Amino acid sequence: MNAISIKNLNFKFSKNKILNDISFEIPSKKICAFIGNNGAGKTTTINAILNLYKTKSNTKIFINGICHRLPQSRCKLGFAPEYFTFGKITVKDLLLIVFNLKNNDGKLNFENEINKLFKYMHCPKNLLAKKLNVLSSGVRKIVNIIQSLLCNPNLVIMDEPTSNIDPQNRRYFYETIRKFHKSGTTFFISTHNLSEIRDFANWFVIIDNGNLLYSGSKDKCPAKLFHEYFYTKSTLWKK
Repeated sequence: MNAISIKNLNFKFSKNKILNDISFEIPSKKICAFIGNNGAGKTTTINAILNLYKTKSNTKIFINGICHRLPQSRCKLGFAPEYFTFGKITVKDLLLIVFNLKNNDGKLNFENEINKLFKYMHCPKNLLAKKLNVLSSGVRKIVNIIQSLLCNPNLVIMDEPTSNIDPQNRRYFYETIRKFHKSGTTFFISTHNLSEIRDFANWFVIIDNGNLLYSGSKDKCPAKLFHEYFYTKSTLWKK
């Protein structure tokens, strides 16, 4: 079964066409890098998958075989948006809200989940008592990653998860993703950190100006396209 299946996705804001009839599939248990320059349509695609944007009737999107418009398609899904704000609530309050929303069968224990994820991401326990609005952007990103991994999701969608995160915590992030992937979790990760993701992902979706350039395994990615995006552009974007 495919973790994500998209057919005929078109989208425009006012008169501006953002996505041009793109279609692709991501098999289950893959780590998929979602690549494209700024304005390519990555976040719009993610929002369409999550049913945050209304799509046309001829667009077909399935999450683990379930239509994306149905709430049950998101029962075992984790999502880390690029930006999020939750005011003055504490980290614990946020994580507890997400945990209660996702712990559908009531079998998981909140403390056990937090201990596991804090250990993976090397977070101090006193972080739980801190309010989100006083945290640095990098620490908020780490909290964002942790909330997306609560309750053992079978699919996790992440939009620029490692932006503003220092190299050490990026290493912890990738180590954590590997642990979940070994347990069968599928990842769909939008990122500009191409030098890191090229050796980490095993499935690529590349879009440019709303058009799909490639969707498939790393091994079958055309050499010219792979070199252009994962070497030439990753070098240029670092400058």
